Amino acid sequence: TPNQLWSWDITKLRGPATWTSSCLYVILAVFSRAVVGWLIAEREDATLAEALIAETCAKEGIVPEQLTIHADRGSAMTAKAVAALLSDLGVAKTHSRPHVSNDNPFSEAQFKTLKYRPSYPDRFGSLLLLLIISSVASVGRNASEQRNARNLASLVVSEHGAPPNAEPNGRAWGPADALIQVIEYADYESCGYFARTYEAEVTEAFAATGKVRFEIRNAPFHGEGSRNAAAAAYCAAEQNAFWPMHDSLFLNQPAVEGTGPQVFSIARLNELAAKLSLDTAAFEQCLGSGKYVAQVEADYAETERVGVTGTPTFFINGQAYPAILSTDELRQIFRQVAPEVDLSS
Repeated sequence: TPNQLWSWDITKLRGPATWTSSCLYVILAVFSRAVVGWLIAEREDATLAEALIAETCAKEGIVPEQLTIHADRGSAMTAKAVAALLSDLGVAKTHSRPHVSNDNPFSEAQFKTLKYRPSYPDRFGSLLLLLIISSVASVGRNASEQRNARNLASLVVSEHGAPPNAEPNGRAWGPADALIQVIEYADYESCGYFARTYEAEVTEAFAATGKVRFEIRNAPFHGEGSRNAAAAAYCAAEQNAFWPMHDSLFLNQPAVEGTGPQVFSIARLNELAAKLSLDTAAFEQCLGSGKYVAQVEADYAETERVGVTGTPTFFINGQAYPAILSTDELRQIFRQVAPEVDLSS
């Protein structure tokens, strides 16, 4: 049975200069050696690990009491936030020997396989993301996964329309001068847990109040598929259909790591627009012409400028929250940042 035992760990990737590095988080299916989830960030952080594990469990369809996750005894691995998440998901956890913080033979073997490849560079520069995507995707992927990647699932569309107070032809809902300002940085390939689990509930709770503004911005970290999907959302917004496209992109996320360019190809995105009853000629011209390529690249540059290293990341009245936030957690934060705003009605 697949997805019975996972192992996860973090390894350092040497940066372009001395004393600089990035962190590669990897979740490995132990029996198949497949990489089921991964993340690159500037630091070790339990909140980022929590988001990665939650997203990977959602993507793989993990049910309670199905899975055990093994890790060493590093600070991120033993953090209370991660333990609480695993408890909520019904996932068992195991750790390495007591008093040994870095003993995880499953993940360490995989990292050694990666780093001993002849093509593995001594240091990573500006092409870090592309290099790691190609390296990690090739380690532990078996033949059955490659066959699954070619068998793309049928596209599905969201039944949700635009939220109350949605901006015409825009990517936000709520008044521009609302006292509570939320910006979510999202990647259509990787942060669907929040969108599928909480976003509709958040919209229902706050959009009609006129006291919260919620804006979506792109964080296209995963390459070609992410960028195509981000451009498709811009093209849909021209037809006042951003929100149906936004929701539908998350419903059609790649089920196998590394298949984003196939799942979110131009042809498939045109098909998705047709299923959403958009003006297909206008949409295809918009997407095929590369109209928003520069904008999407600017979006990516913005994530670096503001310090976004994983998705979803929320900025609420200027404060960063790099985590999956439930409706109740957002409500608590809103009380903290804007105690004068009454959201009870």
